[in-house]
Amino acid sequence: ALSSNGEMQLLPAGEFRTGDTRPAECACWITNADIAATLIADIASRDNPVVVDYEHQTFLAATNGKPAPAAGWFTAEHMEWREGQGLFVRVEWTEAAKLHIESGEYKFISPVFNYDKKTGAVIKIINAALTNNPAIDGMEEVSARLTASLTQQETLSMDIEELSEDLRWMLN
Repeated sequence: ALSSNGEMQLLPAGEFRTGDTRPAECACWITNADIAATLIADIASRDNPVVVDYEHQTFLAATNGKPAPAAGWFTAEHMEWREGQGLFVRVEWTEAAKLHIESGEYKFISPVFNYDKKTGAVIKIINAALTNNPAIDGMEEVSARLTASLTQQETLSMDIEELSEDLRWMLN
C-alpha cells in the first residue's frame, strides 16, 4: 500500500553549484560517499530529527514574523548514499505537505548546509525546504510516496463528510 513517508534527493553526487554565484569561496561544493557517511553520522548524533520546512521559513521567521511550520522530518536511519546520484533521505511528511506535493504545488527540495570554504566539501546539513525554485539545478523532484509493491489489491474509501472536515481543519 502507500507509505506515509517520501523519498527525496537531499544533495547531488560529485561537484555542484547554484545557478547564481554560489559558492563564492571555492570552485564548487562536493559530496561523495565519504562525505555522506560523515553527514549521516552527524545527524545520527543529534537527538532531534532534521526539519524540512516551506521556502526556508525557519530562517525567515525572525525577520518576517510569519510562522515556520514543518513540512516533514528526517533522521539518519533513513538516509543513504547512492553512488553517482547523491545523498537521499526518506522524509516523514506532514499531511499538509503530502497534499502540497501530490497536487504538484511543490516539486523540489532546497538543502541548507555548511561547507569547507577551501575544499567545498559539505560538512553539516542544517535542514531543507520544499520549494519551487531550488538554487541547485537538476535536483530530482520530491515524491510524496515511496513506490510500493502491492501483493494484493486494496480498496480505500473515506466518507466525504470526514474528508471535508479534515480539509477544513487543515486549512484552518
